[in-house]
Amino acid sequence: MKQISLICACFFLYTAVLRAADEQLVNAIFDTSAYTAAEYASLIAEDIVIRSTDKEQCVSLNPVHPLAQKLRDDFNELDPAYSAEVIQVLLAKDSDELAAVLRTALENITQYTDIPYYSVQNDTWNKLYDAASVISITMHAQDKLIVASFSMPPFDEIEMHITTSIHNGELCYEAVNTTPVKWHGITCIKPYRMKTEVAVFSSPDGTHTVLYGWGG
Repeated sequence: MKQISLICACFFLYTAVLRAADEQLVNAIFDTSAYTAAEYASLIAEDIVIRSTDKEQCVSLNPVHPLAQKLRDDFNELDPAYSAEVIQVLLAKDSDELAAVLRTALENITQYTDIPYYSVQNDTWNKLYDAASVISITMHAQDKLIVASFSMPPFDEIEMHITTSIHNGELCYEAVNTTPVKWHGITCIKPYRMKTEVAVFSSPDGTHTVLYGWGG
């Protein structure tokens, strides 16, 4: 799914230098029962973990924070047939800077054309978007709404609403299609049925920063 590429690109924008998250903390923040041994070990090592899920699975993020609850609720409301989540837990150093860096990158719409995705069917790497342009930007306090247009072959051009906000050093990002995703005029995905969300927030004990994203 192409959403994986977008949320992965968000996370790779920031490189962590501190390692070894606490297992008890990780188990409190995530339901790790469905994780592979390799996924769990990577999460403990503070590496980025990418997981694909099917319709029978929910996101592994527990409702340990209001942003975590929001992402879970939004996922359950969308109820996608296919989804993916990208996860990283870092020691809480410069979390404000991390949120600001990610927000700046996520709002740089024209750079979305640099995001690659892997086609399993064709065994090739391709550009997620051929073109990306901003239609309008609206600010309200610390919240920003960007209306953007994307060319995403082989589909027709789509319009998306992208919202970002930072409150108390914690980031929330959401991108959703507001026009149908069509292929040769045939609707493949209805409006508001393709969504990506990313959040940066503090762990319950304040010792770590959680980076979490899902797309479906």
